[in-house]
Amino acid sequence: MSGAAGIMPWPGAGAMGFADPARDLFGSFLWFDMIAGAARPRDLVPAMLTQDGASLPLWCRSRAGALVPVAGLNSPYTLVFRPGGHDPSAVARHLMGQVRGVVRLDALDPDDPAIAALERAAAAHGLAVSRFDHFSNWFMPVDGDFERWLSGRPGALRNTIRRRMRAAGALRFRCFGFGAASPGDGPEPEPVDLDQAVAQFDAVYDRSWKPAEPFAGINARIMRGLAGAGLLRAGILADDDGPIAAQYWAISGGRAYLLKLAHVEGAVARSPGTVLTALMIRSILAADTVDHLDFGRGDDRYKRDWVSRHRTMAGLLLINPRSAAGLAMLARERLGALRRARRRRGQTTGVPS
Repeated sequence: MSGAAGIMPWPGAGAMGFADPARDLFGSFLWFDMIAGAARPRDLVPAMLTQDGASLPLWCRSRAGALVPVAGLNSPYTLVFRPGGHDPSAVARHLMGQVRGVVRLDALDPDDPAIAALERAAAAHGLAVSRFDHFSNWFMPVDGDFERWLSGRPGALRNTIRRRMRAAGALRFRCFGFGAASPGDGPEPEPVDLDQAVAQFDAVYDRSWKPAEPFAGINARIMRGLAGAGLLRAGILADDDGPIAAQYWAISGGRAYLLKLAHVEGAVARSPGTVLTALMIRSILAADTVDHLDFGRGDDRYKRDWVSRHRTMAGLLLINPRSAAGLAMLARERLGALRRARRRRGQTTGVPS
């Protein structure tokens, strides 16, 4: 299969031009390569736009031997889409010749100036651009002091953490990727090797309330990839019968990202998820140099108790108005905008629209 005009099958030119994962995990070749290999949507193939300063990982469809871009190389596990260093004008110029309908870019940081630059460049090269809200992200700055972080949490959560950690002596906190054990109430960490951490995470996830992952083996793939780069922090909470809660984090660029968590449904009375999250935060703040905690995707009610700041990540639709599919998308977008405007007028006047 050959790519047309600068779009090559993944991995293109390889890791050249991507960020160092220790500084920017989601802009690194490590991250994109994990997603390309383990989170591939049906009927799409990973590819890379690389030409004249443009660098953009993509999901493409194969049409008559050519790679047709559909979306950025994103996934449900991506917290921010930061492609390898690129020239927005070059990206837009080359996409204009490739987009047969619409290319969707998800998980964009709305405050990243490169995103606004890409919007302007796309419009200048004849693409219609539609920005939309993608998902909620809860996070907060921290200064490395667990007790200071805890003192700022809502009273109900703060009291639950302290009470449950004092009562957790019969539980074992097992971890992968930390340095020295951190002091404080609750069980001290016992090191586990990577194979144990992956197996125990999977065992807890399989017994949790959570649905099966859309991509089999994705958690093991991400955990192993992060561990190889020294970025994985995985925690297991166990009783005498085995693991009852598990989660894993990534440490990158001064940020601690909570990527996945689960607990055994039958153990909920002991609040194992709360205990483990508190133990993980305590250990991360003691062992790693981080200035933010990031609770990832979603507006789950519990997140705003653990971290205090919120932002809405953005998405872009890059639409070719000269194509039938692009014209259809523009019509749907305009109809949606009219409906939203009518609803807002109805809310303002009290008259149903």
